Amino acid sequence: MKLKKDVIINDERQSIDWHKTFFLERYLEKVNPLDFKNIIELGAYDCKESLTFTRLFPNAHITSFECNPNTLPICRENSAKSDRITLVEKMVTDNPGDNRFYICEQGQSSMLIPYQEHKITWVPSISMNEYLNDDPIDLVWIDVQGAETNVLRSFGNKINNVRLIYCEVNIRSNRYAGNSTLKTVTELLSNFTVSDYMHLNENEVHVIFESKT
Repeated sequence: MKLKKDVIINDERQSIDWHKTFFLERYLEKVNPLDFKNIIELGAYDCKESLTFTRLFPNAHITSFECNPNTLPICRENSAKSDRITLVEKMVTDNPGDNRFYICEQGQSSMLIPYQEHKITWVPSISMNEYLNDDPIDLVWIDVQGAETNVLRSFGNKINNVRLIYCEVNIRSNRYAGNSTLKTVTELLSNFTVSDYMHLNENEVHVIFESKT
């Protein structure tokens, strides 16, 4: 479903027909989607974007991570629709010993403590450094509700195998305890450059980072 939104893209105000992969599709006009073979999705929620990725990247396999027990049933249903999707039912974190996950309403659940009503559950967890081999990664999609630096740190040196990162970044400090900021994410990705930037609303920006190597 597309919604009309007023946004700022690379310092230019624009009115767009918004849908979840709009900004990524805009970027793909500059590259060849057929060259993408290995995609990692962190924070799949319901795996609807996972299915969209199979359409946008016809030659790619998508590995989708989700740990929310409330949305895993629909994740399993949607991921089963394509043999190019692997669902990993674990929370990605730089501290796998801490398995706490905070469940909120309306897709705002996080590994960080939310400043709103929530419930605590315990879920399996893993770091990306532990999960990944040394294969190149064409795209990492990150939608993890304030925990962007946590998942990025979990890559360790394997972040150097990543070609492109699409990251939703929280920009309000009153949503989660210790949440990431655009500054902390950008500083952590010192081997990447910002290709495109979209200020979507008062809560979040979407940033596409390209590897310098």
